[in-house]
Amino acid sequence: MFSSTKRLAKTSAIFSLKLTPPLTRSAKDLWRLDASEKYVRGEEALGPWRPRGISVVEDYKRLVAREKRSADVQAIKVILASSPPQPYSGGRPQEDILRGTLALWQKKFGHRGQIVLSQEPDEEDAIPTPALEPPVPLKLVAQTKLVPRSDMSTKAGYLLLLTDAGENTWQKLWFVLRRPHLYIYSQSNELEEVGVISLTGVKVESSVDMVALLGKPHLFTLFTSSNSHVFSAPNEKELHAWISKLDPTRIPSI
Repeated sequence: MFSSTKRLAKTSAIFSLKLTPPLTRSAKDLWRLDASEKYVRGEEALGPWRPRGISVVEDYKRLVAREKRSADVQAIKVILASSPPQPYSGGRPQEDILRGTLALWQKKFGHRGQIVLSQEPDEEDAIPTPALEPPVPLKLVAQTKLVPRSDMSTKAGYLLLLTDAGENTWQKLWFVLRRPHLYIYSQSNELEEVGVISLTGVKVESSVDMVALLGKPHLFTLFTSSNSHVFSAPNEKELHAWISKLDPTRIPSI
């Protein structure tokens, strides 16, 4: 929400606006519902582990089919062992035996139809078809929620905010953490409110590479569901304090 330069003396409430695409109405659109890349708060504790997709279902189907074939082979072995082979007496014509054998080879077992699971669209669906009329733009579904203002702050202090990455321009501002938002003021008297950052889906990262790239010490990046912001703390103690307050689930690096 830090996209407006209008300054306010004080806000009494904040409206949270969420725009989402409508729910799918056809089976062709189900592949678009892949949420494997969506960030889940606290997933850092899982380390290198990553959730698998529908390949788990395919592996399970192959395992079940292999075990079934193995069980069928063992059952046939028991039947053949219980009845030793006997010499051919000529009671049944060899042509009938050949036809029966070929019929068994050509017989299909299992389900007649096969359900194919895929997170990628079919080639037929991916090929664009010429339309006589221009496509209708997708209308997003809006959800508005009134977020009351909280006067209880968890953390407050001055931070440098990267306002222009191309020019490496920084601005010193006063930040106050009142969950679920981070309020931005021009001064510590909190009279002029510059902006508000929503902490929905927050993720905090701090790396040495960012420090070397931007040439500022004590850097950390705040990732939200709508934007990302780069801050510079005054010292190492404030850096760790802000990171722990903004994202309590983050495991500190040793």
